[in-house]
Amino acid sequence: KKTAEQLIDKGYFEYPYIGVECSNEKSNKKVPYVVVVNVESDSPAAQEGIRRGDIILEANGASIKTVSELREQIETSGAGGKVTIKIARLVNGKSVQGKAQIIPKMLRTGFYQNDWS
Repeated sequence: KKTAEQLIDKGYFEYPYIGVECSNEKSNKKVPYVVVVNVESDSPAAQEGIRRGDIILEANGASIKTVSELREQIETSGAGGKVTIKIARLVNGKSVQGKAQIIPKMLRTGFYQNDWS
């Protein structure tokens, strides 16, 4: 609803992003964790060292088991706020955990009235 209201009022909508593509599926089956599938270069997440293959365990202290839960935590923090993400990563065959504080950027997308002329 928030997106629709922004589109109607402004002709576009804005949302915070950290620059990761994530999934909670493996071989087309749901899994109880979120894995980073892609990290956009020079994104807030890339600047803080998040990598493809990282498993996101928590965001802002909340357990993360779905992409929607991660998205909700990013939106709650908003652009310019901080998202503290706890990750697990395999290093030399061992699981290690770490934290990153990421400051989301604001993206703008949508259409403008003039695009319809």
